[in-house]
Amino acid sequence: MEFFYYKNSLFVGQPTHSEAGPPASSVNLAEWSRTQKTPFYLYDLEQIKKRVQFFKHSLSFIKSQNIHFAVKANHNEKILKLLSHEGLGADTVSIGEIKRALSSGFSAQNIIFSGVAKTKTELEQAIDLRIKQINIESYSELQRIVKICQKRNTSIDIGIRLNPRVSANTHKSISTGGADNKFGVDLSELESVKTCLKQNSQHVTLKSLSMHIGSNFLKLAELSHAMNILENHYEEFTRDGFEILHLDLGGGLGIDYFDYNLAKDESLIAEYSTLIEQRQPQLSSPSFLWSASTSATFRNTAQAPRKAHSARPLRCSFRPPREAP
Repeated sequence: MEFFYYKNSLFVGQPTHSEAGPPASSVNLAEWSRTQKTPFYLYDLEQIKKRVQFFKHSLSFIKSQNIHFAVKANHNEKILKLLSHEGLGADTVSIGEIKRALSSGFSAQNIIFSGVAKTKTELEQAIDLRIKQINIESYSELQRIVKICQKRNTSIDIGIRLNPRVSANTHKSISTGGADNKFGVDLSELESVKTCLKQNSQHVTLKSLSMHIGSNFLKLAELSHAMNILENHYEEFTRDGFEILHLDLGGGLGIDYFDYNLAKDESLIAEYSTLIEQRQPQLSSPSFLWSASTSATFRNTAQAPRKAHSARPLRCSFRPPREAP
């Protein structure tokens, strides 16, 4: 499907150059919108499915893919059900998103709980639901999780979101990995975090190191630099006796909002997958599973001409593990 103009009217469907007019299967959006309550978003579920499949295919060198979609990007139930059916997991930042993910077909063991604003009640409910993993953002959050697990005599897997102090080349409002950003465990807290983990291993198990340096960047130089830092911390945690099963390389692969060029989107995804594949041999642990996470922004409508208003893009968080050689 594509957006196209015919006699100054915007259609969606298969374009034609016939003088007889657009095919009967095409829809005149101006006329159709008069039958709908406004405002509304128009999504092409088939296009979303194709974009997810392209991303999965670009990472086909990974033996066991584990892809998570950031529910905060779009909680539309039909979209979530489609992504769940495609085998994706859910990356969430609230108990409401966790519940929406569950009701849309995601299993609890395929849900990760991230974000800086988790409340005690949300953490309790997430632990009770036995979700896959909680990504902590601070030492104090880890302490809170330990207390909850002690009270319930249970345990939970966690990931540590580190602040690599790397600023992404993007808008300052969506740069999240710099030294002046509030996101992630500060490097000065790491020793306290390690001590807490070792003293409470019956309640919390470290599975992942993660980072997210920003969103909608079109070049990967800063991401590559941050990845060097994350790898160094992986080696450090390994030397200290922790078995890290995956790294979570976060950042938002962007789209060019001024150039509706799907080939450019695909080129950036291919560059990202190459970056992952090239780094794999540098990691030493034989038990290591490579896991790269990105908020890859997909166009979720058919390609639109410049004048057309496109629907909000999707951001997908991808965690595809790969066994080390």
